[in-house]
Amino acid sequence: MGHCNGLLLLFSLLVVNPATRRWVSLPLLPCHFPELEFGFFDKECIVFDPTISPHYEVFKILFVNTGWYSVERWIPS
Repeated sequence: MGHCNGLLLLFSLLVVNPATRRWVSLPLLPCHFPELEFGFFDKECIVFDPTISPHYEVFKILFVNTGWYSVERWIPS
């Protein structure tokens, strides 16, 4: 979920404007890097500034959850 200047992004599928009671379904975003799917997570975000444009944008950020991995020093043999 996300929000920006009154618009809500719900379940990465819907953009809702509670003030106008209008909503739109988003198309599924393709995975551009299928070889990197393991260990990566994604987060959809919405940006909207009505003073600049009446249009919003939704984008996806890929990241690694570093809490699942441990970092150890490599000891040379």
